[in-house]
Amino acid sequence: MGSPQGPIFQGPDFRAPEIRPRQTWLEKFATGLANLSPQVKAALITVCCTLTVTTFYSIVQCSHVSTENVILKHDTHNLESKIREQEHTIGKLTTEKGTMEIQLGDIRQIPAEVPILFSNVVRLIDLQPTNSQQWFSVLSGLQTITNQLADILARPMFELIVNGQLAKNGSPFSVKNSRQLLFKLRNLSEFTAEQITVVMWLPFPIDKTNVIASPAWGHLPIPAMYRINNIDNGIPIYNQWQWRAENIQAGFQVYNVDAFEVSTNCPSGSYVITINVYSARSKREEYIGQWTL
Repeated sequence: MGSPQGPIFQGPDFRAPEIRPRQTWLEKFATGLANLSPQVKAALITVCCTLTVTTFYSIVQCSHVSTENVILKHDTHNLESKIREQEHTIGKLTTEKGTMEIQLGDIRQIPAEVPILFSNVVRLIDLQPTNSQQWFSVLSGLQTITNQLADILARPMFELIVNGQLAKNGSPFSVKNSRQLLFKLRNLSEFTAEQITVVMWLPFPIDKTNVIASPAWGHLPIPAMYRINNIDNGIPIYNQWQWRAENIQAGFQVYNVDAFEVSTNCPSGSYVITINVYSARSKREEYIGQWTL
Protein backbone atom coordinates (compact mmCIF):
# COMPACT_ATOMS: atom_id res chain seq x y z
CA MET A 1 0.00 0.00 0.00
CA GLY A 2 1.18 3.56 -0.60
CA SER A 3 1.72 6.42 1.80
CA PRO A 4 -1.36 8.01 3.41
CA GLN A 5 -0.43 11.25 1.63
CA GLY A 6 0.07 9.56 -1.77
CA PRO A 7 -2.22 9.69 -4.73
CA ILE A 8 -3.99 6.42 -3.86
CA PHE A 9 -5.28 7.34 -0.43
CA GLN A 10 -7.23 10.60 0.04
CA GLY A 11 -8.30 11.97 3.41
CA PRO A 12 -11.83 13.02 4.40
CA ASP A 13 -11.09 16.71 3.60
CA PHE A 14 -10.02 16.09 0.00
CA ARG A 15 -11.90 18.15 -2.68
CA ALA A 16 -11.78 17.15 -6.28
CA PRO A 17 -11.13 20.03 -8.79
CA GLU A 18 -14.26 21.51 -10.35
CA ILE A 19 -14.68 20.64 -14.02
CA ARG A 20 -16.18 23.46 -16.11
CA PRO A 21 -17.04 23.28 -19.79
CA ARG A 22 -14.98 25.55 -22.06
CA GLN A 23 -16.89 28.67 -23.16
CA THR A 24 -16.79 30.29 -26.57
CA TRP A 25 -15.91 33.99 -26.93
CA LEU A 26 -19.58 34.76 -27.52
CA GLU A 27 -20.62 32.98 -24.31
CA LYS A 28 -17.87 34.76 -22.39
CA PHE A 29 -19.08 38.11 -23.81
CA ALA A 30 -22.69 37.33 -22.79
CA THR A 31 -21.57 36.29 -19.29
CA GLY A 32 -19.55 39.51 -19.00
CA LEU A 33 -22.55 41.61 -20.00
CA ALA A 34 -24.75 39.80 -17.51
CA ASN A 35 -22.34 40.58 -14.69
CA LEU A 36 -22.25 44.34 -15.52
CA SER A 37 -23.98 46.84 -13.30
CA PRO A 38 -27.29 48.42 -14.41
CA GLN A 39 -25.60 51.80 -14.95
CA VAL A 40 -23.02 50.32 -17.31
CA LYS A 41 -25.71 48.41 -19.18
CA ALA A 42 -27.72 51.62 -19.66
CA ALA A 43 -24.65 53.42 -20.98
CA LEU A 44 -23.90 50.60 -23.42
CA ILE A 45 -27.48 50.63 -24.68
CA THR A 46 -27.25 54.40 -25.23
CA VAL A 47 -23.98 54.04 -27.15
CA CYS A 48 -25.37 51.22 -29.31
CA CYS A 49 -28.52 53.20 -30.16
CA THR A 50 -26.47 56.25 -31.04
CA LEU A 51 -24.16 54.18 -33.20
CA THR A 52 -27.12 52.56 -34.98
CA VAL A 53 -28.79 55.90 -35.68
CA THR A 54 -25.51 57.43 -36.90
CA THR A 55 -24.85 54.48 -39.20
CA PHE A 56 -28.34 54.63 -40.67
CA TYR A 57 -28.02 58.40 -41.19
CA SER A 58 -24.66 57.91 -42.91
CA ILE A 59 -26.16 55.30 -45.24
CA VAL A 60 -29.00 57.68 -46.12
CA GLN A 61 -26.53 60.50 -46.78
CA CYS A 62 -24.35 58.26 -48.97
CA SER A 63 -27.41 57.24 -50.96
CA HIS A 64 -28.35 60.90 -51.37
CA VAL A 65 -24.83 61.83 -52.49
CA SER A 66 -24.82 58.92 -54.94
CA THR A 67 -28.11 60.12 -56.42
CA GLU A 68 -26.73 63.64 -56.76
CA ASN A 69 -23.62 62.28 -58.46
CA VAL A 70 -25.78 60.46 -61.02
CA ILE A 71 -27.71 63.67 -61.69
CA LEU A 72 -24.49 65.68 -62.01
CA LYS A 73 -23.01 63.12 -64.41
CA HIS A 74 -26.16 63.30 -66.52
CA ASP A 75 -26.10 67.11 -66.54
CA THR A 76 -22.36 67.07 -67.37
CA HIS A 77 -22.98 64.71 -70.29
CA ASN A 78 -25.73 67.00 -71.59
CA LEU A 79 -23.45 70.04 -71.29
CA GLU A 80 -20.65 68.21 -73.12
CA SER A 81 -23.09 67.34 -75.91
CA LYS A 82 -24.17 70.98 -76.17
CA ILE A 83 -20.53 72.11 -76.19
CA ARG A 84 -19.75 69.66 -79.01
CA GLU A 85 -22.74 70.97 -80.96
CA GLN A 86 -21.58 74.55 -80.44
CA GLU A 87 -18.02 73.67 -81.46
CA HIS A 88 -19.40 71.94 -84.54
CA THR A 89 -21.45 75.05 -85.37
CA ILE A 90 -18.41 77.25 -84.84
CA GLY A 91 -16.41 74.95 -87.12
CA LYS A 92 -19.00 75.30 -89.87
CA LEU A 93 -19.09 79.08 -89.44
CA THR A 94 -15.27 79.20 -89.54
CA THR A 95 -15.25 77.22 -92.77
CA GLU A 96 -17.94 79.44 -94.29
CA LYS A 97 -16.00 82.52 -93.15
CA GLY A 98 -12.86 81.23 -94.86
CA THR A 99 -14.81 80.56 -98.07
CA MET A 100 -16.35 84.02 -97.97
CA GLU A 101 -12.95 85.60 -97.40
CA ILE A 102 -11.62 83.83 -100.50
CA GLN A 103 -14.65 85.00 -102.49
CA LEU A 104 -14.22 88.52 -101.14
CA GLY A 105 -10.58 88.42 -102.17
CA ASP A 106 -11.65 87.48 -105.67
CA ILE A 107 -14.12 90.36 -105.77
CA ARG A 108 -11.49 92.81 -104.56
CA GLN A 109 -9.15 91.65 -107.31
CA ILE A 110 -11.63 92.46 -110.06
CA PRO A 111 -10.19 95.37 -112.03
CA ALA A 112 -11.88 98.71 -111.69
CA GLU A 113 -12.19 98.86 -115.50
CA VAL A 114 -14.74 96.03 -115.61
CA PRO A 115 -17.69 98.43 -116.03
CA ILE A 116 -15.86 99.80 -119.05
CA LEU A 117 -15.71 96.24 -120.42
CA PHE A 118 -19.48 96.15 -120.87
CA SER A 119 -19.52 99.49 -122.62
CA ASN A 120 -16.73 98.28 -124.93
CA VAL A 121 -18.73 95.17 -125.79
CA VAL A 122 -21.83 97.25 -126.54
CA ARG A 123 -19.76 99.63 -128.63
CA LEU A 124 -18.26 96.74 -130.63
CA ILE A 125 -21.70 95.29 -131.27
CA ASP A 126 -23.06 98.59 -132.49
CA LEU A 127 -19.97 99.42 -134.54
CA GLN A 128 -20.12 98.44 -138.18
CA PRO A 129 -16.60 98.95 -139.56
CA THR A 130 -16.31 100.16 -143.14
CA ASN A 131 -12.59 100.84 -143.39
CA SER A 132 -9.23 99.63 -142.02
CA GLN A 133 -9.13 102.29 -139.33
CA GLN A 134 -12.46 101.15 -137.93
CA TRP A 135 -11.33 97.51 -138.10
CA PHE A 136 -8.22 98.45 -136.15
CA SER A 137 -10.44 100.03 -133.48
CA VAL A 138 -12.48 96.82 -133.31
CA LEU A 139 -9.39 94.66 -132.87
CA SER A 140 -7.99 97.02 -130.26
CA GLY A 141 -11.26 96.86 -128.33
CA LEU A 142 -11.27 93.06 -128.49
CA GLN A 143 -7.71 92.98 -127.16
CA THR A 144 -8.71 95.23 -124.26
CA ILE A 145 -11.64 92.98 -123.39
CA THR A 146 -9.43 89.88 -123.59
CA ASN A 147 -6.87 91.42 -121.24
CA GLN A 148 -9.55 92.45 -118.78
CA LEU A 149 -11.06 88.96 -118.77
CA ALA A 150 -7.62 87.43 -118.25
CA ASP A 151 -7.09 89.67 -115.21
CA ILE A 152 -10.46 88.69 -113.77
CA LEU A 153 -9.89 84.95 -114.23
CA ALA A 154 -6.27 84.97 -113.05
CA ARG A 155 -5.80 82.44 -110.22
CA PRO A 156 -2.64 80.98 -108.68
CA MET A 157 -2.24 77.21 -108.85
CA PHE A 158 -0.06 75.15 -106.51
CA GLU A 159 1.91 71.94 -106.44
CA LEU A 160 2.54 70.29 -103.07
CA ILE A 161 5.76 68.41 -102.32
CA VAL A 162 5.86 66.32 -99.11
CA ASN A 163 9.27 65.02 -97.99
CA GLY A 164 10.56 65.30 -101.53
CA GLN A 165 7.55 63.45 -102.95
CA LEU A 166 5.12 65.13 -105.31
CA ALA A 167 1.59 64.92 -103.92
CA LYS A 168 -1.06 64.90 -106.61
CA ASN A 169 -4.51 66.29 -106.04
CA GLY A 170 -6.88 63.31 -105.74
CA SER A 171 -4.09 60.71 -105.49
CA PRO A 172 -2.89 59.51 -102.04
CA PHE A 173 0.73 60.09 -101.05
CA SER A 174 2.78 58.10 -98.51
CA VAL A 175 5.40 59.15 -95.95
CA LYS A 176 7.12 56.22 -94.20
CA ASN A 177 9.42 55.93 -91.16
CA SER A 178 9.61 59.65 -90.55
CA ARG A 179 8.38 61.78 -87.66
CA GLN A 180 8.84 64.98 -89.65
CA LEU A 181 6.82 66.42 -92.50
CA LEU A 182 8.64 68.78 -94.85
CA PHE A 183 6.40 70.74 -97.22
CA LYS A 184 7.19 72.78 -100.31
CA LEU A 185 4.67 74.73 -102.35
CA ARG A 186 5.38 75.53 -105.98
CA ASN A 187 3.34 78.24 -107.65
CA LEU A 188 2.56 76.83 -111.09
CA SER A 189 1.09 80.06 -112.41
CA GLU A 190 2.51 83.45 -113.29
CA PHE A 191 0.22 85.15 -110.78
CA THR A 192 1.32 86.26 -107.34
CA ALA A 193 -0.18 84.27 -104.45
CA GLU A 194 -1.18 86.04 -101.24
CA GLN A 195 -2.20 84.61 -97.85
CA ILE A 196 -1.02 81.12 -98.70
CA THR A 197 -2.60 78.74 -96.18
CA VAL A 198 -2.01 75.08 -95.36
CA VAL A 199 -4.58 73.26 -93.20
CA MET A 200 -3.79 69.75 -91.96
CA TRP A 201 -6.09 67.26 -90.24
CA LEU A 202 -4.36 64.74 -87.94
CA PRO A 203 -5.98 61.81 -86.04
CA PHE A 204 -6.44 62.22 -82.28
CA PRO A 205 -3.63 59.72 -81.39
CA ILE A 206 -1.23 62.41 -82.66
CA ASP A 207 -1.91 64.65 -79.67
CA LYS A 208 -1.04 68.34 -79.80
CA THR A 209 1.26 67.89 -76.77
CA ASN A 210 3.49 65.67 -78.92
CA VAL A 211 3.80 68.16 -81.78
CA ILE A 212 7.09 69.98 -82.37
CA ALA A 213 6.51 72.86 -84.76
CA SER A 214 7.21 76.55 -85.20
CA PRO A 215 4.69 79.15 -83.94
CA ALA A 216 3.58 79.56 -87.55
CA TRP A 217 1.70 76.28 -87.11
CA GLY A 218 -1.36 77.01 -85.02
CA HIS A 219 -3.64 74.43 -83.44
CA LEU A 220 -7.26 75.16 -84.24
CA PRO A 221 -9.58 74.52 -81.27
CA ILE A 222 -12.35 73.15 -83.46
CA PRO A 223 -11.81 69.43 -84.25
CA ALA A 224 -13.05 67.73 -87.38
CA MET A 225 -16.12 65.56 -86.85
CA TYR A 226 -16.79 61.99 -87.94
CA ARG A 227 -19.23 61.89 -90.83
CA ILE A 228 -21.78 59.23 -91.75
CA ASN A 229 -23.56 59.62 -95.09
CA ASN A 230 -22.01 63.08 -95.38
CA ILE A 231 -23.62 64.12 -92.07
CA ASP A 232 -21.61 65.06 -88.98
CA ASN A 233 -22.53 62.96 -85.95
CA GLY A 234 -20.70 65.12 -83.40
CA ILE A 235 -17.84 62.71 -82.70
CA PRO A 236 -14.49 64.53 -83.02
CA ILE A 237 -11.78 62.41 -84.67
CA TYR A 238 -9.21 64.87 -86.06
CA ASN A 239 -7.12 67.76 -84.75
CA GLN A 240 -6.74 70.71 -87.08
CA TRP A 241 -3.46 72.55 -87.64
CA GLN A 242 -3.06 75.63 -89.78
CA TRP A 243 -0.03 77.37 -91.28
CA ARG A 244 -0.15 80.71 -93.09
CA ALA A 245 2.64 82.35 -95.06
CA GLU A 246 3.88 85.73 -93.90
CA ASN A 247 5.01 86.82 -97.37
CA ILE A 248 3.51 86.73 -100.83
CA GLN A 249 4.74 84.20 -103.38
CA ALA A 250 5.67 85.29 -106.88
CA GLY A 251 4.67 83.27 -109.90
CA PHE A 252 6.60 80.09 -110.67
CA GLN A 253 8.38 80.27 -107.29
CA VAL A 254 8.83 77.58 -104.59
CA TYR A 255 7.82 78.38 -101.01
CA ASN A 256 9.18 76.39 -98.06
CA VAL A 257 6.59 75.66 -95.37
CA ASP A 258 7.77 75.39 -91.75
CA ALA A 259 8.52 71.79 -90.77
CA PHE A 260 5.93 69.81 -88.78
CA GLU A 261 7.29 67.15 -86.41
CA VAL A 262 6.01 64.82 -83.67
CA SER A 263 8.06 63.65 -80.70
CA THR A 264 8.96 60.06 -79.82
CA ASN A 265 6.24 60.16 -77.13
CA CYS A 266 3.68 59.83 -79.88
CA PRO A 267 2.83 56.14 -80.46
CA SER A 268 4.10 54.59 -83.67
CA GLY A 269 1.59 53.65 -86.30
CA SER A 270 0.15 54.48 -89.71
CA TYR A 271 -2.18 57.48 -89.82
CA VAL A 272 -4.35 59.00 -92.52
CA ILE A 273 -3.81 62.75 -92.86
CA THR A 274 -5.60 65.33 -94.98
CA ILE A 275 -3.97 68.53 -96.26
CA ASN A 276 -5.67 71.54 -97.85
CA VAL A 277 -3.75 74.26 -99.70
CA TYR A 278 -5.18 77.57 -100.90
CA SER A 279 -4.47 81.29 -101.18
CA ALA A 280 -6.53 84.46 -101.35
CA ARG A 281 -7.45 83.97 -105.03
CA SER A 282 -6.93 80.28 -105.62
CA LYS A 283 -9.17 77.27 -105.34
CA ARG A 284 -8.80 74.98 -102.35
CA GLU A 285 -6.81 71.86 -103.26
CA GLU A 286 -7.03 68.74 -101.10
CA TYR A 287 -4.39 66.02 -100.63
CA ILE A 288 -4.81 62.78 -98.65
CA GLY A 289 -1.90 60.65 -97.55
CA GLN A 290 -0.64 57.92 -95.23
CA TRP A 291 1.88 58.97 -92.57
CA THR A 292 3.78 56.06 -90.96
CA LEU A 293 5.75 56.88 -87.80
